Amino acid sequence: MSTNFPVNTFYSHKKTKRLLELEVKLEQGVSESKKRPLPPVLSSSLLGHSTDWKIFHKQAEALNYAKERGSGLMTFAFEEQIPGNEGRRKYVVTHPTNMWKNHICRPPDKRCSYEVIPMETQCKLYFDLEFNKLVNPSSDGNKMVDTLLAASFWAFEDIYQIKVTKCDVLVLDASTATKFSQHLIYQCSEVAFEDNSHVGNFVKYLMTEVKECRVPKVSVDEQRNLFVKNEKGESVSFCDSSVYTKNRNFRLFLASKFEKKVPLIVEVESNNYLPNRICYKNEDWPTAEAAFFASSLITYFGSSNQSKKRLLTFDRNKREEVTLSVDCSKHRTPFENKDPSLNGYSSSPWIEIDRFIAGLVAPAGTIRQWVYFENTETIVYHIHGNRFCSNIGREHKSNHIKYVVNIPNATYFQSCFDPDCAKSRPLPQPIPPAHLPWVNLLADSPPYDPV
Repeated sequence: MSTNFPVNTFYSHKKTKRLLELEVKLEQGVSESKKRPLPPVLSSSLLGHSTDWKIFHKQAEALNYAKERGSGLMTFAFEEQIPGNEGRRKYVVTHPTNMWKNHICRPPDKRCSYEVIPMETQCKLYFDLEFNKLVNPSSDGNKMVDTLLAASFWAFEDIYQIKVTKCDVLVLDASTATKFSQHLIYQCSEVAFEDNSHVGNFVKYLMTEVKECRVPKVSVDEQRNLFVKNEKGESVSFCDSSVYTKNRNFRLFLASKFEKKVPLIVEVESNNYLPNRICYKNEDWPTAEAAFFASSLITYFGSSNQSKKRLLTFDRNKREEVTLSVDCSKHRTPFENKDPSLNGYSSSPWIEIDRFIAGLVAPAGTIRQWVYFENTETIVYHIHGNRFCSNIGREHKSNHIKYVVNIPNATYFQSCFDPDCAKSRPLPQPIPPAHLPWVNLLADSPPYDPV
């Protein structure tokens, strides 16, 4: 006699712990998905931008895909919440217009997105500024930014002969009660840096000049104020120098760091920049927010012709051009082998010699700095605005020049910071007697007759 047993009698009604965990994660995932509106459909067009939207788990694969495909595609990083875990970073390759459409549709606290700045890619000048307000209660972030802007404008004009103003700089802010945090992105439509390593070298040079208080028309106190204390009590620049490494991830406009909920927005008080609608056209970037997003991208220049841009470079050797304090020993003349005893930016104690040297470099050039070496009794004049080098018979493209005056011999010669020219030294020339009044006084004085 056979007996029928229900099938369910052979299986337990109790769910395993693993199954319960999976169900909870699934429900959380569904709930999160419902909160996110679907991004607009990326319509295809023969004349429009690429509609590619490809996600990668590895940054290198994403960068390779973007490079192979071209068509204006860029690589972006984003962090997503994994139920039961911390955020996980992934990468998407798409056109920036597509990235914006997706970015703006996300809830504000879910916009954890970054631009990947590839190595060997043309880019804008940019700064990442930050300091702890609690550790530096007397630091005024807005004044510090104004000082940095003034210093960078001077360096840009001094090195590249390019005039930049506050209207050319986009200022983004993500400061809180405890932390000052701003991004500066320079919008120079006619130029671009060769890549972000050159930007990094330029910034390091600039901050060295600031640290040594060598920036003209900016007070010593203002320059010193750009250095703050970190959590360890060490003096550091408020300019983060680590953001110029290869393939750097740089936060997007309106994005927040993972679980921070502090978006990067336009700084209302200090930002004077308005998007250039010739570069960032209305059909691609229809709203003001969209145009600011486009402007904030470090490696995107809109519809401007990249081939016609002037490429700026700044290799490490350029840091030797205008300072004696940074790796200059191999470029010094024999008179400059000791530490300076005096230096300054206004007139030296030898006003007549100042006037003579100023006359040699006028009208284009001026004396930027003088340095006196007591052991050899020589003055070195650093020249701004005139790069004519007598050694090569023409102006240097980027290297600055200097004049070396030997006071006891009443002679001078012109030198420069170019490594090749530094190997040769011109013959010293006599300084006209009219510029040596003390010599004339000594010559007219009767000889000393000891009693």
